Amino acid sequence: MPTVAIAILETHSDAIRAELLRDDPQRLFTSTSYNCARCGAPFIIFFVNGEDKNNETYATELLARIAVGCEMGRHPFERYPLARP
Repeated sequence: MPTVAIAILETHSDAIRAELLRDDPQRLFTSTSYNCARCGAPFIIFFVNGEDKNNETYATELLARIAVGCEMGRHPFERYPLARP
């Protein structure tokens, strides 16, 4: 199952951006900012295919995972990957 989106705390977003470009320098990924619904922590969601019509659905799923994983403002996961079923 290929990864379609990755959410990461904004402070770590440069590492994911570099990883995506290293794996495929021509990749047309996009990214957008979101905040945890519970604590407001800033996240960046990277969409592997910037033109995928399901990106908003992927964002909704990742935002739900981020909120569920929030432990009083702490986020134990370094990244939240989402793979296409």
